[in-house]
Amino acid sequence: MVWFNQAHLFHISSLKPEIRESLLSVFGERDLPRNAYYGDGTAIEDSVLDEIREAYRAEQVIFPWSQGDLLMLDNMLTAHGRSPFVCRTSKSTGRYGRTILSRDRMTAR
Repeated sequence: MVWFNQAHLFHISSLKPEIRESLLSVFGERDLPRNAYYGDGTAIEDSVLDEIREAYRAEQVIFPWSQGDLLMLDNMLTAHGRSPFVCRTSKSTGRYGRTILSRDRMTAR
């Protein structure tokens, strides 16, 4: 099966409950800045989106990156994304690490 949709990301159920409630109180469901519906305009049940998210979690592959790594994938057949970046900081200086992209290499400092 090939899934060409991001309803699981754009559906109101993907938001934290407090954000969802706030947006619904301001806009109402039909006027939300973003949401996802079935093709005929009816609401997608939260349970359906939960099932889709679980399918993604079940197939997820997480791996550590090393300097010089390169990932190539078929963008039409592979769902891809990234986890939130957790910065290693120096507690004494409060400085954040940074990622530098250049033409021939990527390094994190």
